[in-house]
Amino acid sequence: MVRIVNKFRAFTVDEFHFPHEMKTNGDLIRFAKPLLCPKPSKAVEIYMILDIIQSVMTFALCMSVMFKKGRTKNFRIFTLRKSPHGTFIVPNAIVWLLGLVSIYLLAWAGFCSYILFVQETGRPLIEWLWYIPLPWLPLALGTFYAAYGFVLTCTPRSPISNLAPTNKASHLATKLSWIHLPLPQSAWVMNTFVLGVPSAMVVYNIVITALNGQQRALTHREGHDLYRQVLSKTHSQEWLDAAPTEELLYLTRVAWCDLGNVFRLCCAALASYMVLVLLVIAMVVFYSIPNQIYLMDHLVAIYPDDDFVQPTRRSLPNILRALCRIGLPRNLHGPAYSAFKRTWMMVLVGHTQMFCVLFGCSAFIVPVFYLYFVPWHRSLLGESADHEVTFIVAYCISAAFLTAGWVTAISGVLTFDDIFRAVSGLAGPQAEVTTKTQLVPEQLRGRRSLARGFKGASLSLTPGTPYSAVFASSASPSTPSFLTSPRGAASTLGPPSPAFTKEKDPSETLFEPHTHNTVLITTATVVRFEHQEQDVEAMQTDMFPYPPPAAASPFVFLTRTEK
Repeated sequence: MVRIVNKFRAFTVDEFHFPHEMKTNGDLIRFAKPLLCPKPSKAVEIYMILDIIQSVMTFALCMSVMFKKGRTKNFRIFTLRKSPHGTFIVPNAIVWLLGLVSIYLLAWAGFCSYILFVQETGRPLIEWLWYIPLPWLPLALGTFYAAYGFVLTCTPRSPISNLAPTNKASHLATKLSWIHLPLPQSAWVMNTFVLGVPSAMVVYNIVITALNGQQRALTHREGHDLYRQVLSKTHSQEWLDAAPTEELLYLTRVAWCDLGNVFRLCCAALASYMVLVLLVIAMVVFYSIPNQIYLMDHLVAIYPDDDFVQPTRRSLPNILRALCRIGLPRNLHGPAYSAFKRTWMMVLVGHTQMFCVLFGCSAFIVPVFYLYFVPWHRSLLGESADHEVTFIVAYCISAAFLTAGWVTAISGVLTFDDIFRAVSGLAGPQAEVTTKTQLVPEQLRGRRSLARGFKGASLSLTPGTPYSAVFASSASPSTPSFLTSPRGAASTLGPPSPAFTKEKDPSETLFEPHTHNTVLITTATVVRFEHQEQDVEAMQTDMFPYPPPAAASPFVFLTRTEK
């Protein structure tokens, strides 16, 4: 029994011995062919063809979501966030997740195609085994950057978080603060972590794969290529019944040793994936789940119904019970619940994202541990790894199907939902007040209205009506008294005026530069100045003080005094 003690120490031929005596060449062929050239079943091959098709389709969908409509003009994969503790490097979680998972799907499609080619031509297992850890590298890095980005931007105790409670006496700061683990406040520590871990992962796996490639190239040299010299040929029955020569027995042991060295380097590469995936799972469990509990507690706190009684004890079961009562669609009718419904939807999306990352990491760690402990051990004992290879290929294809569905769903949310992009740090800058100011003449009792447009807002004014369309649309029983007509009459809503209408495609703000997480709030302000003409009474000319009003400067109602 051969044991791997040091994965960086090469095996020698003397460590490999046949499990039983090889009396004939046929016995040697029956031992070597399943060991060196295992072939998956036809069902797995059909499954691989379907997986290739869906991987390419999902890749095309993700690329169209990320790069359509000129979104690359402000493309950002990292953002520098300044804070009192220094400048932090923040990865764009969605860009890294979609981009690297898409690259993984494309690489996996190519890898499956190569596996099919190798199996159909009857080539040895070593032809594709040496490359097996590398296609998972984009998936591992994308998951790491996505988890790190969400943790750094959404954890209340993060040095750059916008979610930290400002009121230290609030229940958000006192009742649930224990669930949030601290993060290092030093910028250089966090930046070293976010840049050092992926860099070490990339360099390590490229070096290991290069060494494995050299080991694979060694099997094609004279004295190592058992497949070309023996297994690929058609032999007569007399040759199969003859006793094997010492040279043939030694050549078989050399090929067996080469396979063991390839498995050894694969295990060395898979060890890095085990560490990284466990790190991501720890980040999700210890930071993302508390973040979701924090968001649920905040959601219950902002419920707008005055009759709702807030839970006295802010525990997770009480919060979940409260959300089950107030979060049903039948309880959220009316404009007063609009902000709550959008926030509730965002929390659900966050829950889905968190559990998808957790499930994906847990699912993909299975083949890593399985390949690390099972197939190489059987091959070193001289047993065929056919069943192990078939199982792991089918499992990875199933995980690829699930990953494709997950990425497709995220792509749809990323494309159509503004709040998700804003909370994820993908929205554009906050709305800015434009400099365009126009006066609308009033026709009733000399009233004048001042309408100011906001960038990103859609304002409509009707010249023939006393109020703007925005003001008319806001006339409701909940409208404050200072924004309603003195006679209680609502003006007619007219067609939008081109001068005051500015629509912006939400998808254009997908990759606009930003310095912090912002939620785009569109507002409209109408400032009305009323002036009533006074009756003129006849007076004596000597009653006016000096200078007379005719000599004074005219009074302007719509000017501002600069201070």
